[in-house]
Amino acid sequence: MASENNRYQSILDAALELFLKQGYANTSIAQIRSKSGATTGSIYHFFKGKPDIAVALWDQAVAGWTRETRNTPQSPSAEDTIKASVNGLLRWGSANPDLFRLFEELKVKAQSEEDFAPIKQQMEKVHMQGEALYATWQVLGAVKPISWSVASALIVGPAYTLLSTERVVSDKDREFLVNMAWEAVKK
Repeated sequence: MASENNRYQSILDAALELFLKQGYANTSIAQIRSKSGATTGSIYHFFKGKPDIAVALWDQAVAGWTRETRNTPQSPSAEDTIKASVNGLLRWGSANPDLFRLFEELKVKAQSEEDFAPIKQQMEKVHMQGEALYATWQVLGAVKPISWSVASALIVGPAYTLLSTERVVSDKDREFLVNMAWEAVKK
């Protein structure tokens, strides 16, 4: 089982490197096979094709961000939830700059490319969940009465921008952005 998990991860690691180096469209299954050392059969054992590999990398990125968010002590308050999410994003993105870069690329591709429909669906689901949670916080008087799209941009937009330009985020910068995310939307 450990060997199978290692093979799976080696395929993902090779794909990540190739996608970032030469682009998703310019990367072939044969190149992923060669780079990972896996057989073509192994790749197709785990994945239906190249889009499934990209979706698996997306899922790893989301799981990493989620894990870092959950590792941040928090209460169910709007403030703690928002701060934990931004803290989680910054910790995860700083620890995984290459996967963050692909995560950002896939967010864009999901808007227009059919291969990434599962990512688009997941993004829409998360957006609806965030919108519902933000609406609850509005009713409770904790946050500003602005649309979730605007609030989300204010909350995570600066963190995305910093991670897009800096491979490592300092504790000081992370703390500043975490606090500013809350300041941007608190009532």
